Amino acid sequence: MTLFPPEQVLVKAEAYGTDGDYVRFAARMAYVNAGRTEYPAIVRRESVTIQMGKEIYRQSWQMYQTFDATNDHLEMLSRNEAHPETITGGSSVSHETYFAPRSDLSNSFLEWGDFVEKLERAGSAKFVFVADFYKDKQRRASCVVRANADLLERLRKRKWAAPPCVE
Repeated sequence: MTLFPPEQVLVKAEAYGTDGDYVRFAARMAYVNAGRTEYPAIVRRESVTIQMGKEIYRQSWQMYQTFDATNDHLEMLSRNEAHPETITGGSSVSHETYFAPRSDLSNSFLEWGDFVEKLERAGSAKFVFVADFYKDKQRRASCVVRANADLLERLRKRKWAAPPCVE
């Protein structure tokens, strides 16, 4: 099984009740099972770890969601609950996973303004995408989003961006 790093990461502010905006992430999770057809793999769970400087944050899968951007507007096109998925040997699967903070994960909730400030201070964010497999080892893929003036301005102005994430 191979998990490929995404080419970009959607970074988005989302309101959580009356507590204000928190950061959420979405990325294309793409897998290849190079095994024979009689050896399927089952994705049990997906998560992401974000490191900015010495600080580390974690989010877990919540939805399979597809987004599209026109002009400065982000639109959700489809939405399904994230669930375990079978990847048949000799095949590939990909979907866009929308990650969310969870109270059972340490350092999961990060307020939007704090995120933008920490990203600017650190200069980049390292993303480590993790796939847990049923009766098999975990797979990881990582990439880095570099903070530049244009990205930081878009995050402050629109409260979302989909910057490239490079290996």
